[in-house]
Amino acid sequence: MAKIIDNRNSLDKTIRIYDNFYAIDLVVDPAQYDIVYSFFSGISESRQVAQNFTAFMFKISQETGINVLDLVAQLKGTQNKMQLNKVISYYLNS
Repeated sequence: MAKIIDNRNSLDKTIRIYDNFYAIDLVVDPAQYDIVYSFFSGISESRQVAQNFTAFMFKISQETGINVLDLVAQLKGTQNKMQLNKVISYYLNS
């Protein structure tokens, strides 16, 4: 389960994502986080699922070197849930 540690203040313009199970520890731009989280909260059944997918998208972005917003744009381009699941599975399994 991803934990979002929101340290937004006037000096630090980042959000820290930490996942104990998968050992993810990332510092991300809050504007990008909001965009990615908004996308997943719109298609997910719960807040926790949206947070987990958001964390994984930033991890995938870090591992592949692909901008997280480009990854989300690919997901937005899917035509149905089956295709969306296929694209997400591809990146998660990579």
